Amino acid sequence: MGTTTKIPWAQSSWNPWWSCSEVSPGCTNCYARAWAKRCGRPWGAPTRASDATFNAPLKWKEPRNIFVCSLSDFFHPGADKWRAEAMDIMEKAYWHTYLILTKRIERVTRLPSWATGALTTSIGLGVTVESQDQVARIEFLEACSAAFRFISVEPMLGPVDIAEYLTQELCDGGSHGQLMYDGIDWVIAGAEKVGSRPGRSCELKWVRDLRDQCAAAGVPFFLKQLAVDGKMVEMPELDGRIWGELPAQLQTEAI
Repeated sequence: MGTTTKIPWAQSSWNPWWSCSEVSPGCTNCYARAWAKRCGRPWGAPTRASDATFNAPLKWKEPRNIFVCSLSDFFHPGADKWRAEAMDIMEKAYWHTYLILTKRIERVTRLPSWATGALTTSIGLGVTVESQDQVARIEFLEACSAAFRFISVEPMLGPVDIAEYLTQELCDGGSHGQLMYDGIDWVIAGAEKVGSRPGRSCELKWVRDLRDQCAAAGVPFFLKQLAVDGKMVEMPELDGRIWGELPAQLQTEAI
């Protein structure tokens, strides 16, 4: 669970715990739940990883972009007893950039460390907004401290209008000298994938409209996957180019 990842916008994944539970329609065809079923592992209540996995970022000496909890939700209430320990590891291994994506963003605003920014200078915090019904999550995200903030519209289950949130404003640096921003710094989008097959429909006009919202605001746009001729294609072309834009805070080149 960790050294590398197939997710194209990160270099590694780190799962200090795994297993989760549904909170919205984007969870219906969860790939992590399918993984647990294939592996014969229980699903529902988070399970703490081994000490070796839990402490892995401390052993990775070269800086890398790390997707945190790709097999769970970092803010699942079942992981409350381990979260402070995981955050301590991220603070100690500050040379990495951590990407935390959650559907439980309303819980983050109740945690003092996220209100003060004390532990978040190397953390990108994001929310999943799979349709217009989940756009309100962005308001909770804007209330949280983070090195940068991002939105994942994956699986994209309908048109999404987030133009009013796509602003950037430079703020003071954090304890490790990194820049911090207000507003949304990055948008990821992608159609649903179920196993190796396309899932629920994602219309190109929805994707184009979201891309155009990002372009108008100068916010990087990353198109992860689409169904093309009945097959899932990773990093597909849209209107003659691949959209692999990344925020300046990530330590890789745009695709």
